[in-house]
Amino acid sequence: DYSRVAGIDPSLPVEEQLHLVWRKYSDHIYDFFAQHFLEYPSNTVAFTPNSRRRFFGADFAMHQMYVGTTSPNNDNYFSMYNIYTPAELEESDLEDMVDMGETKVTGCYTDVANMIQRTLRVSHDGPVVRIRPCPTRPHLVCTRSTKATLTVYDLEAISGGLLAGRDSSDSSDDDSAGTDGHQRRRRRRSSAKPDLSRPTASSGKTVKCNPTVVLRGPQRAGIGLEWHPTEENILAVSSYDQKVYLYDVESNTVAESETGGAYRGNHSAGPSHVLKGHTEEVYDVSWHYTHRDTLLSCGAEGKVLFWDRRTGAKTMSAELHKCPVLASTFHPTGQFAFATGSMDGPVRVWDFRSISKPVYNLVAHRGPVTGLHWAPFSDSVLMSHSTDGSIVIWDLLKASQESQPCDQNANPELVFQHYGHSSPVRDACWCADANDAWTVLGVDDHNTVQIWSPAPKILNDNTDPDLEVPS
Repeated sequence: DYSRVAGIDPSLPVEEQLHLVWRKYSDHIYDFFAQHFLEYPSNTVAFTPNSRRRFFGADFAMHQMYVGTTSPNNDNYFSMYNIYTPAELEESDLEDMVDMGETKVTGCYTDVANMIQRTLRVSHDGPVVRIRPCPTRPHLVCTRSTKATLTVYDLEAISGGLLAGRDSSDSSDDDSAGTDGHQRRRRRRSSAKPDLSRPTASSGKTVKCNPTVVLRGPQRAGIGLEWHPTEENILAVSSYDQKVYLYDVESNTVAESETGGAYRGNHSAGPSHVLKGHTEEVYDVSWHYTHRDTLLSCGAEGKVLFWDRRTGAKTMSAELHKCPVLASTFHPTGQFAFATGSMDGPVRVWDFRSISKPVYNLVAHRGPVTGLHWAPFSDSVLMSHSTDGSIVIWDLLKASQESQPCDQNANPELVFQHYGHSSPVRDACWCADANDAWTVLGVDDHNTVQIWSPAPKILNDNTDPDLEVPS
């Protein structure tokens, strides 16, 4: 009863009531929160891998992210932003400052005018529905539009040095275990000072250029797109034409199919395989982290299909939901575990050795689940987001715990719900850097990007990094 708790009008839709409750109490539940309003709506957002930078004597860090637009007047592009997040000064910094005669912090987080600053804008052919940087080659970025084609850009070549990356000044110095049991790294800081001036609304270099690679093949558009986690240049793509396409963006071979191939400059390249087995639209794909030739896909028929990349053959099929499965993802360390999210809201975690019933059935969303993401810092933490405007963080380690007497209806595994978005959440992601565990980036239909981290007192973090999952 939100009207009783927070004085909210009970006649409002539940999602709007939850957002108003969030606004009332948001000051108390976050360690950090920032938002940025875009010029146009966006369906996709992604952190740039390995982009975290620290500055000597400053109590903040810088990350980079990509955001794509869905403009109604066909003025579409994707942008690169710098994001500034608070960070504690380490003992090594303080010692160096004393040695140099410094008496105060040389860069304060409160001096950063805009926590989210655009640095680059790249024109795009059509609305950007998905953008994903390559984890092994972060300067390669693949985008999808409402058209059937996909594009790959080499941002190292077009960004003019704006793309962040670790260098010798950011290398590891020594490792030490944090108080929460996770591995922490002490890094040497860059001596360069960041630009703390307030940028204008039109800030950021605008570039019009041809993509490095154009991938052709799907007969219809789609949203599923994932780079291989360990192999360079390998892509898996789902399509509404009921097929899954595999690409090697450096290959010059063309699959024997109706795809039409791909091109890079004057060279022809195309999908290595076209996987046929779904009977309706395919929504998502996921690579296995340890069995590098295994791929998972899900679709509108409520099924998940497992594939062998070497042969292009379907190895297993299972109907896991009675409605379309919109999202699926393999567990990063549990070789038999994967999660699915469906049109009717439940998130389920499965062991595909015994797929008759889910290992966990996670219920919180009031709308279709639009994405699932395992945490990079814990085996037990999973994030889901939905068209109901919420982002939910689950900790499977807590599923067996008993609820508190005052909250018998709560799910103990539900550790945090973010209702900062007032419209459907289209995409979200974790920050992959170990120094910023629990930091989340999300985007919604109301032109809003939000980055946040829950307050430690809310999480009561007793996450066990050695939790046993199906393996």
